Amino acid sequence: ISVLDLDQLMDEVLTILESKVTRQPSMVLFDSLTNEHVSKVGQLIASSKLEGEQRFIIGSSGVSNAIASLYQSGERYTDASATSGADQLLVISGSCSPATEKQIQWALSHNFEGLSLTLHEIMEASQDQSGKARILARAIDQINNGKSLIIYTALGPDDPSIKKNQENIIKNGHPISDSSKILGSFLGNLAKTIIKDTGLKRLVFAGDDTSSYATRQLGIYALEMITRVAPGAPLCRCYSDGPDLDGLEIALKSGQFGPEDYFNQVLEN
Repeated sequence: ISVLDLDQLMDEVLTILESKVTRQPSMVLFDSLTNEHVSKVGQLIASSKLEGEQRFIIGSSGVSNAIASLYQSGERYTDASATSGADQLLVISGSCSPATEKQIQWALSHNFEGLSLTLHEIMEASQDQSGKARILARAIDQINNGKSLIIYTALGPDDPSIKKNQENIIKNGHPISDSSKILGSFLGNLAKTIIKDTGLKRLVFAGDDTSSYATRQLGIYALEMITRVAPGAPLCRCYSDGPDLDGLEIALKSGQFGPEDYFNQVLEN
């Protein structure tokens, strides 16, 4: 369903959709260019023209916006059981975006503690359990002091550690593209251990690639949105066979998403 299709009146768009799904395709691709298009896609997704009780939908936060456009009550979606805030928050950031840089700086100036890790430290700790134990001890010490903690690998796109990281990963025989996997996998395992050892109930992963690789280490099999924090970066509940992680509240934030006080909003919501 192209943007030209979506420029038609809604009745005409429904007719176009019906004519296409009668061919029994395995999937329907919706394109969009404007907010009006997104709203129409929401109506099409909910349309009876798409037969079947269950629909499997793949997409970015645009899908969320499309479905949310069906509900214009103005009330934010929330689960009352998860709106009282948390005592502490663990933030894991592999992002080097300017937006995340501002969010980290804001948080560090508002009672969050920071722990900066270089790729060199992470690669050494990945091979040496004593190195990982030292990083873990530093993190847990801050949390046991009652602080919310941000563990980050870069402060914005101009952080000099980025160039050093690239040189280091090439020196160790890896392509630069492997840096996200190395960082994300280690940080995910680190977060998992911190949560188990401290009992923290709320976590943020910042950075697309970090979130992708890090969440794989947690052993969770489903997420349920429980409250809106910022567009495209809601707070969710984890489902896991592991008792330490089942019920964990987590936000997965793309590098550019969220206002400057995003981490504090996740803490207090």
